[in-house]
Amino acid sequence: MEAVRSWLRAIMLRSRMESEMDAELQFHIAAFAEDLVRSGVPCGEALRRARIEFGGIESAKEDPCTRLADGAGLMLKSFLRLRSVNPGFSPHSAMTLTVDLPDSIYRTAPQMEAFHTQALDELSRLPGVIAAGAVNWIPVPTENVIRRERL
Repeated sequence: MEAVRSWLRAIMLRSRMESEMDAELQFHIAAFAEDLVRSGVPCGEALRRARIEFGGIESAKEDPCTRLADGAGLMLKSFLRLRSVNPGFSPHSAMTLTVDLPDSIYRTAPQMEAFHTQALDELSRLPGVIAAGAVNWIPVPTENVIRRERL
């Protein structure tokens, strides 16, 4: 019996929320239409434009959770598609290093930049190294990287 009461309460609250949203949207549509009329747009055209601007009452009332879930699904689909794109290099022959510079020695941004510049210069001169670069995130999944070290 409690489940039925809870269900009825949810329906009533949703119905009241939708009524309040209807009133709010109607207010904003009317206010926007009035602004358009003041700027010289005929009344019927102003109301039509206002409804188009707000995308219609039903689309604005759509459940925010549904919108969020749809957006999350689209983002996940995009990430999955992105993983199948060729990154332009073979991550299987890459090595990554994580470098944590001590604050006691590298207090300023120029000091940190000088360290990174020198480190990249020295790394690029090592035998077998084709290229060296620095990023603040690893652009490929770390399970594809041949070796991962922390300095």
